Amino acid sequence: MGIFPEPDVASQGLLMTILNGNVNRRSIVQKDPFTYETIQGTVVLDQGNGFSISFTFTTLSARSRVNPSVFITNQVSIPSAQKWLFLGYKGLRGSYRIEGTFLNFELK
Repeated sequence: MGIFPEPDVASQGLLMTILNGNVNRRSIVQKDPFTYETIQGTVVLDQGNGFSISFTFTTLSARSRVNPSVFITNQVSIPSAQKWLFLGYKGLRGSYRIEGTFLNFELK
């Protein structure tokens, strides 16, 4: 999931991913949208029924927080008045299945 300056996940934005692993215990990391290299991230979190991630942004930047204040990214420059929210899933064809529920989804 992330915030991007264009409706294109290949644009330079703030990309957050939940790493593979145990459904209830995973790390959440910030990735470079171009190289997919890890920039920074959390330790393995035991979140039980899910993970809470929020994004805050200004006209020039964005940042993400794994709630409740477990991890906060540095600001990422996104010099665009309009921002695009991306929620998605990437996996190997035929190897993964995903189910998700977005609770208390707020867009302000």
